[in-house]
Amino acid sequence: MIEILHGGMLVPTSVSLCCAFGAARRDRVMGVVVGLAMLLAMADVVVRTQVLPTIVWGAILLLLALVVSAHASVRNRARPAAGTLVMAAHRGLGLVLMAASLILAGPSAGTVTTGAHTHASSGPAFVVLLGGATLAYAGFAAVAIARRLHGGQAGGGRQGWLRDGSLDLAAMTVAAVLMSVMVVMPAGS
Repeated sequence: MIEILHGGMLVPTSVSLCCAFGAARRDRVMGVVVGLAMLLAMADVVVRTQVLPTIVWGAILLLLALVVSAHASVRNRARPAAGTLVMAAHRGLGLVLMAASLILAGPSAGTVTTGAHTHASSGPAFVVLLGGATLAYAGFAAVAIARRLHGGQAGGGRQGWLRDGSLDLAAMTVAAVLMSVMVVMPAGS
């Protein structure tokens, strides 16, 4: 089961990265940087190449979350654009959730190694905290997507989901949820 989650995490992260390439020009660069960073971090952990320790990947993702927030704030002051802050908030929160999952799942935290994968040795408080944060993040994404689709922000047609960021929001959310599930899943599953 855990191997399915390992591979399953990379698919939505790859979709999110592809969506960033097709996004509106104002969101493209930040989306590509965030998507690439998340994909590289997850692939390093899943494939177990350990190019960088998980604590370093976590620090990179947290730093990138700060950059996303600052960039969106500066850009929104210069030229306010509909949905810009929602997308930036979603990316920033996704990076924080992903960083926490990577750090707590990796060998830098107290871990238990079983076979080819490692799980955080965590108590019920950790499971509740990570589960609550993941549910809140998924709820935020659901509301953001619903508002984009029902609020007339979607451009219509097949390009609408790419251009308005709805598919990117959905893919990034699925990746973060799968990562969280993998972290809290009991060892040996």
